[in-house]
Amino acid sequence: DGVKDKEHKQSFDTSLLEFLVCPLSKKPLRYDEKTNELINEELGISYPIIDGIPNLIPQDARMI
Repeated sequence: DGVKDKEHKQSFDTSLLEFLVCPLSKKPLRYDEKTNELINEELGISYPIIDGIPNLIPQDARMI
């Protein structure tokens, strides 16, 4: 049922990267298409993107 999966994994609008920064370091984030996360290389953490919406809550970030 590939159609349902596609709807659930709404794509992230990469033009938002221009405006989004890590709430901890205030540095730009990198979008990782494979994991569908926003990555902060400097701190080694990633923020999940749920239904196309980045979750930038530090408590929800994971170490990479």
